[in-house]
Amino acid sequence: MGVDAPAETMFQLFVLLDCSVLLNILATGRADEVLRTFDAGVGLSAAVAAETLFLRGENPSVAPERISLDPLIGRGLLQRLDLETDEEKALYVQLAADLDDGESMTLAIAHHRGMTVATDDRKARRLARQRFGEGMILLRTTDILHAWLEASPVDDAGTGTTLRRIESIARFRPANDDPLRDWWLAARAW
Repeated sequence: MGVDAPAETMFQLFVLLDCSVLLNILATGRADEVLRTFDAGVGLSAAVAAETLFLRGENPSVAPERISLDPLIGRGLLQRLDLETDEEKALYVQLAADLDDGESMTLAIAHHRGMTVATDDRKARRLARQRFGEGMILLRTTDILHAWLEASPVDDAGTGTTLRRIESIARFRPANDDPLRDWWLAARAW
């Protein structure tokens, strides 16, 4: 089975984000700070970059805002990766039979380059566990935000505001089987 990362090793390998995790990070309004949490760097596949087009605002009556990842890439906080080898391309095609392009490309690149994957997608997590076993570390949005908030100067009220902002803008709530779900629910109430 795939490994859910323990806190102390969570960011020691380069981390590839899927679209939903990236949108959750962007929804914090503090993406620069969150992305600096990743010791070995963080990136996204070309397919995820193509999928990450809009972010809702806090006011549901306002049209979603177009996202530009260029500033984050330009500051070196995100790296854009594409399929490079025939092996990565073949695995991507195989995975795309069951997953969206973003998750498929993310898993293919991460597997062949020994990277960590950040995804909340249940099907992608299940497939990664079945296919790659212990060789792939899997993170969730909650892992990333918990680690960032533990290391940041954000107070309890700011933590609650940030988590509620993600829920409102990115429409994210931790799954029932997420080990940090209780932390999230308690912290969002601050």
